[in-house]
Amino acid sequence: MAEVQEQDILSKKVKHSLENWREIILFTYDFLIWKSIPVYPGAILGLSTFIFICIVLLDPTLLSFISSICLIIVILDYVVPILMTRLFHPDSWTGQKEKKFEEICLQIANSSVSIKNDIYYFYSLKDTRPKIYYPVVIFGLLFLSWLGNTINNIFLTYLCVTYILMLPGLKHNGYLQKASNLIRQYLTEALRSVGSKKEKKQ
Repeated sequence: MAEVQEQDILSKKVKHSLENWREIILFTYDFLIWKSIPVYPGAILGLSTFIFICIVLLDPTLLSFISSICLIIVILDYVVPILMTRLFHPDSWTGQKEKKFEEICLQIANSSVSIKNDIYYFYSLKDTRPKIYYPVVIFGLLFLSWLGNTINNIFLTYLCVTYILMLPGLKHNGYLQKASNLIRQYLTEALRSVGSKKEKKQ
């Protein structure tokens, strides 16, 4: 019950903070869930690749990169609300768009609460199940350290960012579910084959 109330409150806050961006939010949502296949997935991949090629070519320092990102965010935060009022007439905002916008805000709130709960649960393992918490954290950090030294960091960031951008579309169109079903089926068959081999040996 408390979690539902938290989601509702957070959803209203998200809706209020994104009010000036609502037309862009609707387009971005359709873009990320691949409303037009294969145009949108290709555009996401192309956009991500273009941005990282620019980063590689410009080769900015960390401070310059962070400053540039913050500068772009501040400019957009100032310019977008002004453009939205001039480009889109208030009468063009229909009840259907409002309902869809509320659903998107609720999804953002639900995802935020879910991530927060997962983080709290993970940190609670330190007190409740330390034998699980410490090995997972230690081996996880060792793996990340090895991965960072083995693979180029920019390329690794490119893969992570591209995956995050593609994730909503993969999930919405059922590709993640299909992949998990295939992996589960493969593991089940592998375990069965191992079990049958042991039985034959006995």
